[in-house]
Amino acid sequence: MSLVIILATISYTLIVFKEILSYQKDPEITLIPILMFLLHVVVYGFDVVVIVTLISKVQELCFVLGNLQNMKDCMNGGDGDEEPKLIGLLLHAMIPAPIATTFVFCSVPLILPHVDPTYFLFRNISSLSSIPILFCRLFIISISTLHGSVLIYTCIIYGTNIYLMFHISLKSMINQKLFEDVKYQEENGTSTITDFKILIRVSKFGLKFGRIPSFARNLLKYRQLQVMITILNQIAFVILPFSMMVLLVCCVACGYMLIKLTGSVPFPITLLSMFVICLFVTLVHFMVPLMVEVTVRSNDFIRLWKLRRVSAYRRKQLESFRLIRISIGPFGYVTKGLKILCFSLALYHTVSMVVLL
Repeated sequence: MSLVIILATISYTLIVFKEILSYQKDPEITLIPILMFLLHVVVYGFDVVVIVTLISKVQELCFVLGNLQNMKDCMNGGDGDEEPKLIGLLLHAMIPAPIATTFVFCSVPLILPHVDPTYFLFRNISSLSSIPILFCRLFIISISTLHGSVLIYTCIIYGTNIYLMFHISLKSMINQKLFEDVKYQEENGTSTITDFKILIRVSKFGLKFGRIPSFARNLLKYRQLQVMITILNQIAFVILPFSMMVLLVCCVACGYMLIKLTGSVPFPITLLSMFVICLFVTLVHFMVPLMVEVTVRSNDFIRLWKLRRVSAYRRKQLESFRLIRISIGPFGYVTKGLKILCFSLALYHTVSMVVLL
C-alpha cells in the first residue's frame, strides 16, 4: 500500500509540473481540479515523508517509546492524574477518521467524475469501458487514502502521546506549589528555601510520593529525558515542519472551498473541509501549548534545584543541564508565539485566496 501512495504521488506531481511548464494549458484543469491536485500532492507527499522516516528511524522510535513508557510505569501516580482530558477526547475522535476520510474521497468520482486527480490518469485510455476504469479509480483512491490517513493519524496520536509522556515525566519531578513559593521568594529578594511553611510543603510532597526526590535520581531521569528529546528531534527533523506546512496548506485550501465553492464541490468534500479546519484549530490550540509546556517545566525543574542549597559539585552538574526543547527541524524551536503565528498565517492566506480568486 505504501508503494501505491508513492506511485500516486509521483504521477500527480508529474501532471502538476507538466501543466505548469506547458505553454498550452489543459482546459479540463480548472480551479476545483487544481485544489484537488494540491490537496492530494501535499498530503501524499507528507505520507511519503512519514513512510521513509519510519522505515529509516524505526530503532530510534522504539527506543524513545520504550524508555518513556518505562519511566511512566515507574511513577507512583501523583500529578499524572491531571493530564489533559480534552487531548484524550481528540485522539479518540481520530480512531474512525481514516474510514470516514476514505469514504469521502471515494464519493468524489461518483458525484463529480472529472475533478478527481485519478481522472487525468485514465482519461486517455480508450481500450477500457467506463465501468472498469471507475473501479480502478476507486481502488487507487481507497487504498492510497486509507493507508495515508492511517499514517497521518498514527503520526498525530504517537506524537501527542510522546509529548504527553515528556510532560508527565517532568511534572512528576517538580512540586508546582513548592515552586510557586520559591518563585515568590525570588521575586521578593530571597532565593533560599528557609521558610517553615515551605519546608512543611516539602514534607507533604515527600509523603505523597513516598519521599523527597533525591538529586541523583532526578539527575538520572533528567539526563534520560535529554537523550530522548535529542533522538526525538532527529526523528521529527523533517516530519514536524512538513506536517505544519501540510496542515496550513490544507486549512487554507479547505477554507477557500468552504467559503466560495460550497455549491460547486461535492457535499462530502464540504464536510471534509469543515473537519480539516477543525482539526487544524484543535491541533494548534492544544499541541503547541503542550510542546511549549515541556520547555517551561524543564526550566522550572532547573530553577527549583538551583534555588535549593546544594554542594558546589552538584551546582556544576546543574550548570550542565540543557533545556528540553522541541525542535522544528532547521527552523528553530517551538515557542509560545507559534500558536498565534499559525492562526495568523492561515487567516491571512485564506482571505487572500478568497479575495484574489
